[in-house]
Amino acid sequence: MLSQLGPKPDADDIIDAYRDAISERVAVCSWPLATNEPAVIAVVGPPGVGKTTTLAKLAARAVEEGRSISIVTADTHRVGAVEQVARFGQLLGSRVKVVRKAAALHAAIADSDSHTVLVDTSGRGPVDRDAVEAALASPEGWERRARNVLLCLAASTRCDDAADLWALFGRCDPTAQAITKLDLTRAPGAIVHGTAVSGLPVST
Repeated sequence: MLSQLGPKPDADDIIDAYRDAISERVAVCSWPLATNEPAVIAVVGPPGVGKTTTLAKLAARAVEEGRSISIVTADTHRVGAVEQVARFGQLLGSRVKVVRKAAALHAAIADSDSHTVLVDTSGRGPVDRDAVEAALASPEGWERRARNVLLCLAASTRCDDAADLWALFGRCDPTAQAITKLDLTRAPGAIVHGTAVSGLPVST
């Protein structure tokens, strides 16, 4: 009976088949710094997913490439978060502004003369229309800048969890996903799960 099914597939063939299937379903896009146009780069996602670390890496790369930056943080709920971002700003020679409401975020971005404005958020999501995250979906006064909103998902995020996170943070109108904490799992399912529920490309 088994012989009628044909030869047993080689392990490498199976891996290649999985890779092909994933590549057909998961779109990728460039990091926001791939172009040199003035930009806003914001990170959204649940607490502890690595938003601030992702933002710091982007800020460091922008400075390395000779771009002027300013950092705006709305993470006023996590203990020590503002001080952490302020330290990053000090190391990078960047101004850091703290905001708590959507209107303040709009004003901070519109008033910035930096090439790139990086926005850190609290992880609470757009819980009401005054939330900073809610402002990310509708630029007011900063339409001249490229808008990049990265939904950060830990690599180990399960499909059901990805769906719940998309239900909350999808209201920020993210432009791409940033998969974080890849070093903490051997099964980075979020690369597929995040795309399946959101349709967003993975920023690489």
